[in-house]
Amino acid sequence: ILAAIKATDHDCEMRIVGISPENAQAMSTDKIRITGDPIDFHGSLPAAQAVIHHGGQSISIASLLAGTRQVIVPVGLEHLVSSHGVQNLGCARLVGTGPDWPAERITEVLRAVLANEAMAERAFRRSDLVYFGEVRKGLETIVERCTEFVGEDGE
Repeated sequence: ILAAIKATDHDCEMRIVGISPENAQAMSTDKIRITGDPIDFHGSLPAAQAVIHHGGQSISIASLLAGTRQVIVPVGLEHLVSSHGVQNLGCARLVGTGPDWPAERITEVLRAVLANEAMAERAFRRSDLVYFGEVRKGLETIVERCTEFVGEDGE
């Protein structure tokens, strides 16, 4: 994946879980900043041209809310199922790993996604499909149950 990103010559912020700060710095370039720390979705995703991720629901939904195109590398069945949903919305492309997916092939997909303005527009429009339910009612229920548990006076 890193080789594919480098080949696109785009600026990139990348999180590698478990990487040491020393290795992150050694692998970073002028265009690619690598970190082991979580990346601020709220600040980064709306400005990103695309996001590459594993297909987890949090990053998939955050990317939809930000209207950001997605390239997804599913790593498990749950990720594969979620990824197909996002791809079916026209907001993502799936890629794999292993011998069938050399860096050159992933680079082609990345370049195609970055050049696909229609996908960018669909990603932006699809954010309205994310439904969180009745948030106020949920919060009121939590407060109500907590109050019942501890009592009105908090004891």
